[in-house]
Amino acid sequence: MSALSLLAMAAYVICSILVCRHRRRTGGARCGWGKSALMPLLALFVWASLYSPLRFVLTGRKIPANPLPEDAAYLFVIAGLLFGCLGDSLLEIGGKWYGPGAGAFLVGHLCYLHAAGIQIRAGGGVKAPMFLLALFYLIPVVTAGRALLASVRGLIRIGMAAYMAAILAMSFSMLLRFGLVPLPAFVCCFAGSIFFLVSDGWIGYHAFLGRDGNGIMETYTIAQALLALGFVLAM
Repeated sequence: MSALSLLAMAAYVICSILVCRHRRRTGGARCGWGKSALMPLLALFVWASLYSPLRFVLTGRKIPANPLPEDAAYLFVIAGLLFGCLGDSLLEIGGKWYGPGAGAFLVGHLCYLHAAGIQIRAGGGVKAPMFLLALFYLIPVVTAGRALLASVRGLIRIGMAAYMAAILAMSFSMLLRFGLVPLPAFVCCFAGSIFFLVSDGWIGYHAFLGRDGNGIMETYTIAQALLALGFVLAM
């Protein structure tokens, strides 16, 4: 990648470590405002990476005359990251802002979903056998989510169901990119979506079932980094 993109990713890694350490020191109560800097750093990484032909080298593709992507998938990836920044900030405030923070993340997942859709269409569309295979992937994920939905009632349950549907659709779309984007791009995005599911699942179990919340930020920061990298490698 370009020097600026490498610098942005290095800053993201350092900031992630500091935020995770701060959260552990406070017993999981707060992450610190360094959390709000994480997603802008990844957005800078994505933007700067578009100007470097090295992303083609990493996937074994021929470097075109113009290395900039022809589609607008990167705009939705950056939008998804910025909505993640908004969600991070609102969740850090807490209280009445928890709902809007979750809503910001929901919109971010929809942005990732649309970006994946753009890349899927550019790759020729989903093949029917792959779609049927991907359905089996949803079974264990949906089963695990039922325990969370059973623990809440009313509007919270409706909001949680909507959020779960959004993140499942996002992860599902990453799986459907198989064979349509370079393998490193597929692996990074799909792994990132799984880390996101684990992180959000931990949040739900911690908030509503009283489980240990250790690992939430670690899996979250890994998830966002893998998604950003996977999208860049597919552009």
